[in-house]
Amino acid sequence: MNELQIFNDKQFGQIRTAMINDEPYFMLADVCRVLEIANPRNTLQRLNKNGVHNIDTIDSMGRTQQANFINESNLYKLAFTSRKKEAEKFTDWVTGEILPTLRKTGTYSMQKTNPLEALQQIGQSINKTIEALVEQDKRMKNIEMVTRVQNDRIGDMEKKMQLVYDCGTINRDNWRTHVRPLINQIAKYIPVLDSTDRFSAAWQESYKRLEQKFNCNLTLRVNNKKERLRLAGATKKVIAKINNLDVIGEDKRLIECYIAILKRMVLEYKRAA
Repeated sequence: MNELQIFNDKQFGQIRTAMINDEPYFMLADVCRVLEIANPRNTLQRLNKNGVHNIDTIDSMGRTQQANFINESNLYKLAFTSRKKEAEKFTDWVTGEILPTLRKTGTYSMQKTNPLEALQQIGQSINKTIEALVEQDKRMKNIEMVTRVQNDRIGDMEKKMQLVYDCGTINRDNWRTHVRPLINQIAKYIPVLDSTDRFSAAWQESYKRLEQKFNCNLTLRVNNKKERLRLAGATKKVIAKINNLDVIGEDKRLIECYIAILKRMVLEYKRAA
């Protein structure tokens, strides 16, 4: 049985995860509850089957049950198509905190609870999920019509969000090969003045967010690296090529943060387009 790792947040409640083939997966029922998606089982029909696994879990009564878990790419797809306003904040929490922690340690720091408390938390989460599903069903006058409208909308969204699937494959080893394609996509939708270079605006905005999020000065780091190379006898041509991505690549924490920022920008600007 895969070991579950439970993440708690005051706003979103409990999200259960499992590492499957060294890849983070999220319990579909928990994700649907957060995003206010009424029927998790029907949701499976529009997800990538390769990113869905069925594993054993323990319910509130201590019984072994089967539950669906989805990978990172499928989670992004659900978040982007959700009508809930908090979906964007939810993806920020996942990409900015949960995923970096899972990839570094495979665990999530939280206070230990005894078995009874853990079962009570799971029971509360299940009750909230059931209540949300019941409330959602009450608001749906015609389920078939709503499903058809949503499927049409999803088809349009999928054309815009093809790159979101690629986001889930980015890691510290291949991140630089993904940066420029992501920036190119962001540049298509980033709101700028006509006289502004969209690609420059996309680069500048990504670096600005990284500096604010990580409280660092990329320009200073670039200058320091150039000075070290100069003292080491590097050629002017080599020194001139040093840029922000070079200094980001020297710090694993900066890489994780920059990856999360790029994913966030893809979701944000394509959602607004």
